[in-house]
Amino acid sequence: MKQTKVSDRAYVDDRTRNGREPSGEETQPKELSLWDRILRLVEEELAERRSRRVFVRVLDGSLSYEKEISELSQEELRGLDPELHAQVAEQLLERYLADEGYVDLLEKRCVYSKRVEDLSPQDLPAVIEAECYSAKEHREEHERKRFVREVHEDFRRLPFTEVAGAL
Repeated sequence: MKQTKVSDRAYVDDRTRNGREPSGEETQPKELSLWDRILRLVEEELAERRSRRVFVRVLDGSLSYEKEISELSQEELRGLDPELHAQVAEQLLERYLADEGYVDLLEKRCVYSKRVEDLSPQDLPAVIEAECYSAKEHREEHERKRFVREVHEDFRRLPFTEVAGAL
């Protein structure tokens, strides 16, 4: 089993990235304490965030092409739609923080980041709360995109005369 050392306390099994799910025995060695197993999961999540690739469609005159967000030039970033620009900036920040080993925490409606090495068991509720909030945001964004897509589809199905008559 090939493992990559992530910190003094955690390892990431390279086979999880290659599409094969390791057995429970491989992912949770008995010699690790519960806290160390939790930290291992946090480290695996950070490794996934570091390796996540996000592409955007860039317009270059009459041509358009996809480009990974970390490869965008300053000019290309400035040319993005403001909402897309904000999303790209958020993704780049998330990747940077993951590269530096920071994890988000949420406590009493206050969001902050902390290095994985500095986490303690007392931080676990704030880590969980931040993950739940992130999942809720992702779900809401997905629902918003689905709604916009449905509205566009409905709009395209309208006969042109109905649209012209409404104006």
